[in-house]
Amino acid sequence: MGLVAARELSEWMISQERTFASAGEIARWLGCSQLQVPHRLRGARQAGEMVCVTTGGWVPARNHRIWVDSFLDEMMRYLGHPYYVGYLTAASIYGVTHQAIQTTTLATTAALRTRSIGVHGMRFARKNDLARFPTRKRQMVTGWGNSKKALLLSTPEVTLLDLMERPKRRGGHIYLNVVAEMLDSRETIVPAPTDPDAPKLRQVSMVDPYELADAAYLYGHSTRQRAGYVLDAMADYMGVEFDTDPLRSTLPVNPRRVHYDTNIDEYDREEGWVKIDDRWNVTQWREFDPDV
Repeated sequence: MGLVAARELSEWMISQERTFASAGEIARWLGCSQLQVPHRLRGARQAGEMVCVTTGGWVPARNHRIWVDSFLDEMMRYLGHPYYVGYLTAASIYGVTHQAIQTTTLATTAALRTRSIGVHGMRFARKNDLARFPTRKRQMVTGWGNSKKALLLSTPEVTLLDLMERPKRRGGHIYLNVVAEMLDSRETIVPAPTDPDAPKLRQVSMVDPYELADAAYLYGHSTRQRAGYVLDAMADYMGVEFDTDPLRSTLPVNPRRVHYDTNIDEYDREEGWVKIDDRWNVTQWREFDPDV
């Protein structure tokens, strides 16, 4: 005999603050074999109470709603793949994009397919040397009371560089907005309580020029050039100062010319480029249109 009935599983998991469970765990809770789990949960699934988010991986729902951030870490550990949440998703968590993000993007070592969970999508970017990329651990609210779950995020510096690998034409202003808001954002640094000589609370820029330069070595020259060019442009646009010299020092004296836009079409070539920046040797084919 199991611990709980199939139709009560969702509420039971929520009460136990379990935001993800494998079919093997559920089989033990229901008192059935692992192969019987999909059949036993058919009613709960049709009622929107349980959702299968990956093969053999289930999450509970409340009012047909799930919180993707609450189970990502457990799901990726269940799949056995390292990961970090990055790109526009990380930017949104850091609070520097005000557009609703309908797709959660994770970098991982595995070749995983894009999937949809209700109205929300999950996209995976493959990176073989993932362990070299700096990350931060963030406690995310699950949506059920004050319960929190850990999530690995790319640092602001890696987030910025990831976005500059292949800037997209559609919604390109979103990338510019992210960079602009990163430059204008501040993080509060809290000293360690055990260190009597630690400084008092202080605020620093979200993007550190030297950490950015260190992370830049994980990317090709073209990504570094685009990042530097956009940082200079957005710093000027926002009226703030940002030292891009450390990032520039990671490049050759005369780097090969690259396009900021990675999808130049025939219409762009007929119209001609807008600007060529000498410092970064970047060609800009379309006018920048940030709206922050």
